Amino acid sequence: MIKAVNCHASGSDSIPNAITNTPTWSENKNLARFDVTLVYEPRNITSKPLCFGVNGWPLHNMGNFVLNWVQPTKPIFIVQPHSQAVVAGNGVIFSANAVGTPNPSYQWQLNGNNIPGAITSGYTNADVTTNDAGIYSCAASNLAGSTTSAPANLTVYPTVTPTLSLTAYTNSTFQFSVAGVPNYYYVVQANTNLTTTNWISILTNASPFTFTDPSASNYPIRFYRAFYLP
Repeated sequence: MIKAVNCHASGSDSIPNAITNTPTWSENKNLARFDVTLVYEPRNITSKPLCFGVNGWPLHNMGNFVLNWVQPTKPIFIVQPHSQAVVAGNGVIFSANAVGTPNPSYQWQLNGNNIPGAITSGYTNADVTTNDAGIYSCAASNLAGSTTSAPANLTVYPTVTPTLSLTAYTNSTFQFSVAGVPNYYYVVQANTNLTTTNWISILTNASPFTFTDPSASNYPIRFYRAFYLP
């Protein structure tokens, strides 16, 4: 039969916020063993607390007793969140992980303000808007203190449509810059007549990049466009 027991601890200093797991014992004739873990706030305790009674009975009547001393440690991040860039309407996931004793709790923040309900090691926003852009961080806390992760910047683009700029024509070569969502791939196309649909793909590259057309002088007129390649 399994019986629940209560441990009463005492020592040379008070024990604020002590946490004890409920010990159990198995009745097996004269054999009984109890395992208890106590976690304390870090402070100047001159001696480890001793358990002097179980359910009001002296220890010598209750068999063997094991007291496990656990010193709290401040959380340390072993996984840091990383900066990201997304398009509005898409999702984003930030991940972090901290270790400490006891296990830490989490709170994600945006620009230094707590995000309601974001209390796990990962934070997910399935439908990002431009208002969600900013600096994200995660705070991990336990009895020993609190630690904040490295900051991660979220850049939100309202659209995937690129911008073409910095045009130049020198030595029979035409060039311009293509700037869209970083690391998204874009296709540059050319056409000599806007009344037709004869657009020819010339280059595919990751944004941002500079496009150069060394054959531009071979055409009396040439048009260019760029678009996102999913």
